[in-house]
Amino acid sequence: MLDFILYTCSYGLVTDHTVVSVERLHNTNYRFEWWFQTGDALISRSRSVAAYQFLKKNRAPYLIFLDGDIIFTPGDIEKLLDGLSGGLDVVGGLYPVRGGTFLAQRGWNGHFHISGNLEEVQFVSTGFLGISRNILEKITQDMPVLNEGSWSECYPIFEVGRYENIYISEDWDFCNKARQAGSKVYAHTGIQLQHLKEKVYTTQEAIEKMTWKPESPDLWNDLAEYLGKEPKELVPQAVATKQLGDRWKEWQGTSEDFYKDPEIGQLYLYDLVGFNSAKFYKEQRMAGIKNAEHLNILDVGCGIGTALIELSWKNKNLVGYDISETALDFARFRATKTGARNVSFTSEFPQDLSKFDLVIAIDTLEHIEDLRSFLLKLGRGMKEGARLYHFDCFWEHEVSPMHFDHSKNIDDWLKEAGLVIFDNHWCVKGGNYANGSR
Repeated sequence: MLDFILYTCSYGLVTDHTVVSVERLHNTNYRFEWWFQTGDALISRSRSVAAYQFLKKNRAPYLIFLDGDIIFTPGDIEKLLDGLSGGLDVVGGLYPVRGGTFLAQRGWNGHFHISGNLEEVQFVSTGFLGISRNILEKITQDMPVLNEGSWSECYPIFEVGRYENIYISEDWDFCNKARQAGSKVYAHTGIQLQHLKEKVYTTQEAIEKMTWKPESPDLWNDLAEYLGKEPKELVPQAVATKQLGDRWKEWQGTSEDFYKDPEIGQLYLYDLVGFNSAKFYKEQRMAGIKNAEHLNILDVGCGIGTALIELSWKNKNLVGYDISETALDFARFRATKTGARNVSFTSEFPQDLSKFDLVIAIDTLEHIEDLRSFLLKLGRGMKEGARLYHFDCFWEHEVSPMHFDHSKNIDDWLKEAGLVIFDNHWCVKGGNYANGSR
């Protein structure tokens, strides 16, 4: 028996790039045949006929739809088959549409996590889609045969129709049918294909241009959901901030232990949610970094992750560091809920700072008692040319008595750490520094 049937439904010609992609498969150990359904301008009928022929001939366990303008690798096929052979019935790969501004796949609530692995989604498209014989047999169990005796004999597996007051395409209709038959639909986010139109569009371009990046979230509702409470049960920010100040005045331990304490962490959630929700947070705190693109970023004192979640859509690898496990847990909850990609959070200070292009510290440095030692450690680890963006609040001791005032020394410590100061917020790591001197 064959491993799979590759099926292309195309009214026009198959591109040379797709032919080359298929030819590369012949250099692998896969046993497959490439079938065609051509000349039919009605794509829903064409795909239904293809699936019908696949079921009737019974020569392979899996059907893989391949559009004639998709560029793929044997590794993409391998990932698709790994999901199918692992027991999944519907697995698709990612590819761009609409001039590289959207993905052809849709996650639940309009977004999904680009993790590099399998992710359950609402809809996948047939440009690169693996389907098990099992789910096709379930879907067609009670279906009538249409156009019987003609070239277009088929089951109505793929139909354009209305769903929840919108029109959906034949492949998304198939996803609904698969769910109704008891299966789930998956996209393998590690399969990132190229789509050849008037130019080659890459999946990465579409991800960066996607309009489904999170809108400004209601952090209070997120916090209520995270804590399992009603919004009215949450502690107001002003109350939490005062309680934090009172606790600090009574605190007998170190400042580090203060922020690691779980009870303090719970109060800090209310304080940080109120602070991050404020209009000035994005307009002032994040103003200098809002246009950061294609960078590896470390957020020191990331709190509940707001900056990194906002930046995740146009950057490479983002790491949030904080000593409060309570804050980090809520940050992870938010990242998962928004589908933020390439973001991780840790309470372990990164050992290799040289991999980061940008280090940010928003309202963080005033919380560090021995700031000089911290900045020297940071400067020693950063690579030449890497930048530091810091927004400090060394004042407001009446509201936040846990702030340490380093305003008189911070510039000297930054220079000692090998950082060249541009202004009150920006530094860059210079070269050839030894023991704090050039």
